[in-house]
Amino acid sequence: MHARPLRFLRAVRRRGLRPRETGVQVPAAGPRHHRAVRRLRGFLHRDGRDAWRLDPRGTRLVVHPGREHPRGARHGWIPVEGLPGVRGESHGGESLGGLNRPPVLVATRSAHKLREIRGLLADLPIRLLGPEDLGLPEHEEEDDLEPFDTFARNALSKAKYFHRRSGLPVLADDSGLCVDALGGGPGVRTRRFAPPDRVVRWGRDEANNRWLLERLQDVDAGRRGAHYRCAVALTDDLRHEVVEGIVRGRIARRPSGSGGFGYDPLFVPEGHDRTYAELPAAVKTATSHRAKAIRQARGWIEREVLR
Repeated sequence: MHARPLRFLRAVRRRGLRPRETGVQVPAAGPRHHRAVRRLRGFLHRDGRDAWRLDPRGTRLVVHPGREHPRGARHGWIPVEGLPGVRGESHGGESLGGLNRPPVLVATRSAHKLREIRGLLADLPIRLLGPEDLGLPEHEEEDDLEPFDTFARNALSKAKYFHRRSGLPVLADDSGLCVDALGGGPGVRTRRFAPPDRVVRWGRDEANNRWLLERLQDVDAGRRGAHYRCAVALTDDLRHEVVEGIVRGRIARRPSGSGGFGYDPLFVPEGHDRTYAELPAAVKTATSHRAKAIRQARGWIEREVLR
């Protein structure tokens, strides 16, 4: 199943073939067909002259010279920038290892978050790629992908958007801090909690922490409970799933520690007497809300991507 696609892709790359129409067979309908299609998607691209797609029956990869690329991955077109090549090459820090490691796009522009998710799923035979790895430029519309009042809907919004742009299975997340005394706030506004003038003055993280402490200055220790919540959305052509992870704790009266980011200097996780910013990074990575959600997401990846 792998040799013929590899020969085809090598020939196109090495010789610069521009056939009127050529293709490579993939297995007929069934599990082997779907696996082959997913694997090949990570290797196909548009270079400005050629567009690559599956024929209507989904059994041939077809090259049409000179056609403009339709929007997103609609109509069966596969919009992955750059032809990564063949075995042994590196793409976005990930070894391609041939066609036997299907790609999954992580919908984040944060190198820190991408690195964390790669570490949590390192034992799965998949390639976790960021938008930059696929050459997907950042668009202004990405700032409006989280307009909803729940983490789950925001995560699914991001997942569907990046699936339309890439044609790949996508993993996206949205997370935040929910404080009991604030009625669950800042919630989905976790990152944009502090007033803009304070953000300009102190920077986003410090402004958010200062604003949170001000809002809780008259709240006693027994009512400073809080939790971090993370929703992870996964989507493919027709299926999607959303899972959540929660870590409970409390808000300290003053910031402590220099590690982490965001509200980590204030959040004391349950079972500990130090903030996330004081705890070793390995402890946070293993027990965080994102880690719990990602562990639940493994089942979907194994069913839908690795089946």
